[in-house]
Amino acid sequence: MLHVFALAGGLWSAFSAQAGLRLSSAKFRRPLFTFILFFLLVVFLRLSSRYILVNLLGKPFVEHPLFVLLATPLRVLVEAGMVLFFLKTLWAIRGGNIPRWLQQLLAGTSAAFGIAYGYALAELARAPQAARLALINRVFDAAVLLAVLAPAGYVFLSRGRLADTRERATLEAFAGLYLAGFAFLPMVIWLPAPAGTLMIALCYIYISLCPVIWLRFFYPYYRESIELQSGNPENWGRLAGLYGLTDREMEIVRLLMKGKSNQDIGTQLFISRHTVRNHLHNIFDKMDVKSRGQLTFRVREELKDP
Repeated sequence: MLHVFALAGGLWSAFSAQAGLRLSSAKFRRPLFTFILFFLLVVFLRLSSRYILVNLLGKPFVEHPLFVLLATPLRVLVEAGMVLFFLKTLWAIRGGNIPRWLQQLLAGTSAAFGIAYGYALAELARAPQAARLALINRVFDAAVLLAVLAPAGYVFLSRGRLADTRERATLEAFAGLYLAGFAFLPMVIWLPAPAGTLMIALCYIYISLCPVIWLRFFYPYYRESIELQSGNPENWGRLAGLYGLTDREMEIVRLLMKGKSNQDIGTQLFISRHTVRNHLHNIFDKMDVKSRGQLTFRVREELKDP
């Protein structure tokens, strides 16, 4: 029943996220929504698996190799997708993309687990000895939790990386909410079966509600930090003259201040994303900033009346 509540809360979060971000061009809108859907699939797979094993088959899963052969690959794909889109959301809120080294690490780890699962499943197909697969399952669960907790913890603890305090606080709130939810899941290892199942269900309910909590109490401050301040037209002219920005670069700065992504800017200005990236590189160099957050802070400061 608690898993059903988690599913209901996740659906509410998904629709709330879509409604709350419907008019927003925030880069994290799509990965956040996709992450919520993958998380709902994780909850659904756990709920349906338990129902099938307990109510229909009536035996532990290690005694049903066919069920394991069918369910395990799907579980791996879903949880890997959940991790990927969580990281995409986390870095999109930071104003960037997942670093290349992290993408390579994820790809390498996924390939290693794919090989290990393939070998274990082949062994299971020849003889119903699922001890090896059960061990790999536990290692995979630990890897999934680490892949979520480590980046969230890094973002939560890396204070001072963003120039704007409201933007930083909002990012830390997003990471902290999920950090608190996922951090309790490893506790089930030391809990007896009934208490462990209850803990997992309660964590799922809390995690499913994190987007609603964040959008309701923290996102307005983030939106305020990236929205365009009207400013005096003379101040915009002073900004262009002070940093030697061209008319095209000023157009891009204005769109960036509205939270537009590179693709949105390219579409609106009828230029390619590669051209947008080149302009951004020039703007960052001229204004001596290294991120969109620093650029937003610098522009807002320059637009203030002297």
